[in-house]
Amino acid sequence: MTRKEMIEALESENFGSVIAVIALDDNSKVYRCTVEEQLEDLRDMDDESYGEGCDYAIVAEAVQHNGISKLEMSRPWGCIRMDRNVAECYDLNDDLLGTISLNSEDCDKLIAGADPIEDGWEDGCGSSCSLDGWGQEESR
Repeated sequence: MTRKEMIEALESENFGSVIAVIALDDNSKVYRCTVEEQLEDLRDMDDESYGEGCDYAIVAEAVQHNGISKLEMSRPWGCIRMDRNVAECYDLNDDLLGTISLNSEDCDKLIAGADPIEDGWEDGCGSSCSLDGWGQEESR
């Protein structure tokens, strides 16, 4: 996608509450930013510095869940709602599967598309993440 095509694509869509964008450059680097930041950067650079093969993916939306702002990311089995310290994983019925204690590296991995269930993560307390749920029964 050319720089001009990228600008047109980002400007033409209604992103609403989307606050995270992954932009992949021709060196397969991943950048996290808002749609507005991505547009500003694209408008400031020239075609030569943009490079070929760049693309973007919308990966998260800002949601209010139980009165708390979180990033929500869809997965085939449901969704992940994440703040800075905890990711809550929900199935397709919006039932809580379990929570995962996060560090900044984990946050970046989730935003880049990591799947804690498919990738065999643990919750930070030694419980494996699975579609059957994990963690203490009273927290589910």
